[in-house]
Amino acid sequence: MRKMMFGLAAAAGLALVSSAQAQNLYLTSLDGTGYFASYDPGSDTWTTLTNYNTFCQFAAGSGGELYGYGNDSDMIQLYDPGSDTWSDVMPGPGIQQKGNLEVTADGEFIYHGVDSSTLYYTVGGVWNKLALDIPPNAIGDYDPATNRLAYAELRGYRMVVVDMNTLGTNVYSGESEGNGEWGRGGAIYGNECYYQWGSMEVRSFNMDTMVGPNSLGGGYGFYDSLASTPDGDLYVCSLSGSQLQRIEIATGIVTPLTGYGSVGNHSSIAYTGVSTPKFNLTVTGDCPGIMEACAHNANRGDKIVVIYGFAPGSAGPVPGCPGLYADIKNPVVAASGSADANGDFCASGKVPQGACGRVLVQAINRSTCEKSAVVNI
Repeated sequence: MRKMMFGLAAAAGLALVSSAQAQNLYLTSLDGTGYFASYDPGSDTWTTLTNYNTFCQFAAGSGGELYGYGNDSDMIQLYDPGSDTWSDVMPGPGIQQKGNLEVTADGEFIYHGVDSSTLYYTVGGVWNKLALDIPPNAIGDYDPATNRLAYAELRGYRMVVVDMNTLGTNVYSGESEGNGEWGRGGAIYGNECYYQWGSMEVRSFNMDTMVGPNSLGGGYGFYDSLASTPDGDLYVCSLSGSQLQRIEIATGIVTPLTGYGSVGNHSSIAYTGVSTPKFNLTVTGDCPGIMEACAHNANRGDKIVVIYGFAPGSAGPVPGCPGLYADIKNPVVAASGSADANGDFCASGKVPQGACGRVLVQAINRSTCEKSAVVNI
């Protein structure tokens, strides 16, 4: 194991890289009108699809699947984009309310609805119930990597993280303004849960530490719908469906896009794209203590450098990579070496107390002239 020349704060590093995706963003209306459309980020255009009547947000599978909870049939259904048709998967929990549907990496389903204090989830395809101390609204998202669900309190201020492994809960109480009764602005990326706050702002809290709020900016107002991509973009759709924007989570850059048009007052979006692995950096361990930084998705033998600093900025160009600049001001090399047969390069080091919470870290691939996102730890 390589030794790092500096200490790192405890955090999970994220690969926050934006890239063009195929037609993987879907929009529906939750008010019974049945609007259904798909968005192509490459051409910034919408395609109107066959109406689908649902009062529930779509579920996006980890393999790119799109699931709906049909209001007419009380069935969970799978969408076929080739034929623009739906097929039955299994009966729903029998609760016809505005709500949120999620699907796990194992193909199990999770559902919570407005005006209910029950979380519904399947085990082996059989519905089970979990009584909730804090009733949910339709805001919610699921993280398949950690098997956690996050939902917002109905007509309240709090958000709840449910560990679906243990069914234990943690409560985030960092806000002073309610999220409304039908609000849907929930999306998870990494260990952050993003939500619509107030009249014009997207915020987040850390699901590991339950600390927040962190401001991302953007947004159109109350009840926006959010959808995150595996590559670190956040799509934001207005309540009516007539406005759309993309926010790069790593930079906060907001790009206005073409909205679909009015679908009433309850639009909802879901993203089903599957990411191509990107060069990225993770940082794990306890602070103070031993930390490990690992660069991933390189080629065997690639020359990797891990740098650190204390302020964002620009430095470079990187030797041998004209036009490639590090995103840290006055960076210092912490470790360097070659990627192994799995495309990984890892280095570890002892972290002093004074480094905790102050360090920015980035990985550079000098062979391919790629860089990871900056990990703010």
